[in-house]
Amino acid sequence: MNRFRAFRIHSEGGKIAARFEEIGLDDLAPGEVVIRVTHSGINYKDALAATGAGKILRRYPLVGGIDLAGTVESSSDARFVPGAAVQPAVPSAMAVNASSPRGSGITQSPGTRASCA
Repeated sequence: MNRFRAFRIHSEGGKIAARFEEIGLDDLAPGEVVIRVTHSGINYKDALAATGAGKILRRYPLVGGIDLAGTVESSSDARFVPGAAVQPAVPSAMAVNASSPRGSGITQSPGTRASCA
């Protein structure tokens, strides 16, 4: 997997700045599930985080968005096999790829092969 576009939120000189950037997997926070995102969106809480109004982010930079759906690319969590369709709510959503620690908030899509232990 090469580079992809992501909605990144930064803290620059004490101010919050959000923008679309080209990044790679090495730029993401460590995680155990990598998802190729097919659908994503920005909700109200994401907008607060991206403007700094919500004071809800604890570390920067971060890929904004938690609403996404896609396919598991790789995972060290046995519950999520590559190729499985998922509908997660993760901290890394507005990107072509996302990374989620320990599969937090990820659910298997209905009608797909079960992979949860």
